[in-house]
Amino acid sequence: ARLLSLAAEQRLSTEVRKAVFVAIMGSDDYIHAFDRISKLKVKKAQKAEVVRVLMHCCGAEATFNAFYALLAARLCSAHREYKFAFHFAMWDAFKQLHDAPLNKV
Repeated sequence: ARLLSLAAEQRLSTEVRKAVFVAIMGSDDYIHAFDRISKLKVKKAQKAEVVRVLMHCCGAEATFNAFYALLAARLCSAHREYKFAFHFAMWDAFKQLHDAPLNKV
């Protein structure tokens, strides 16, 4: 329940995004997070949502946390769709950089 309320505070409104957030933030390590995400049985079109939530969590950290990079690498190595989803998500993030204030970059 605590993680669900945190998901709501972070404006993760869809059930898929909430479930992914809980899977990531409630895990012990990146392998555990990968297993929990795999058990969600997300559809091919929803893999982009997993990537968005992962990038959102990573971006919310004050300092670099290798957990997110290791989880992203594990997802990409296991499922080709994640590799493409990360590719497009990174493009979108880079496109938004020119509009971001300097303290958010």
